[in-house]
Amino acid sequence: MDINKTGLTSSKATTEALDPFSLHHSDHPGMVLVSKVLEGDNYSTWSRAMRISLSAKDKTRFVTGSIKPPSSTDDSFPSWQRCNDMVISWLLNSIHPDIASSVIYAETASEIWADLRERFSQGNDSRIYQIKRDIVEHRQGQQSISVYYTKLKAFWDELSSYHKVLSCSCGGLEKLKERDEKERVMQFLMGLNDSYAAIRGQILLMQPLPDTRRVYSLVLQQEKQVEVSLNNGNKNHYAMLVDRDNKATSAHQVQKQKTPLHCSYCDRDYHSVEKCYYLHGFPIGHKLHGKNVKPPNQRH
Repeated sequence: MDINKTGLTSSKATTEALDPFSLHHSDHPGMVLVSKVLEGDNYSTWSRAMRISLSAKDKTRFVTGSIKPPSSTDDSFPSWQRCNDMVISWLLNSIHPDIASSVIYAETASEIWADLRERFSQGNDSRIYQIKRDIVEHRQGQQSISVYYTKLKAFWDELSSYHKVLSCSCGGLEKLKERDEKERVMQFLMGLNDSYAAIRGQILLMQPLPDTRRVYSLVLQQEKQVEVSLNNGNKNHYAMLVDRDNKATSAHQVQKQKTPLHCSYCDRDYHSVEKCYYLHGFPIGHKLHGKNVKPPNQRH
């Protein structure tokens, strides 16, 4: 291995990492950095996702305004403009077309970011109130346990993002975390359907009360057991129906074997009216062939 070449490569990579105007060779204007575009009411989660993506690309300072645009005569202006336009493209790709059309003429990425924040960011207290209301009203309904829990957890995580990180060495912080965790368990259990009343009661009797992950796992197991029981029940019910139909068919066949055919025209057994010789004529070779003979029950 060429040590000098390796050293130069490493030095170049370090320089690029420290250069705020550097772009990776895979970066391009058509990139979409988040899975869900900004539609207005999802600003909180959208801005969080965008910050994470921009931070990973070391471009957060372009939206916060930490990197000021240099003079157009400055040697660094072309590099700044290239990065600024790239970030603007990423922002436009990550918001609804109707919203994008209202910010497309902004000169800098920080202008777009500030505009979106001013228009769609709710006050902390208003958003906290809305999240807490959503948590209280959240019910399982027709949702699976997995979907119900995932949505509830999203509310919890967003609510936590509005709380400042506390530091404490007296042990009070741990008690506060335990209280919050217990509150989440209660919220999760309260929203479950009544069909989970039994497992809910068992969990509430546990000492100490499990955390939300453990409670979710227990309820999920219960859901799987119910599904298995229902599937087995349906199979048994189907088997019973098939067995009953088979028995009915067999009984009908036996009954048919015991009861001979009967002709309503000649009042004789072992043939039907459709094949009665007295009505349709006797076959060739029979001694009564070609003769108009009435059956015994119609002779006077």
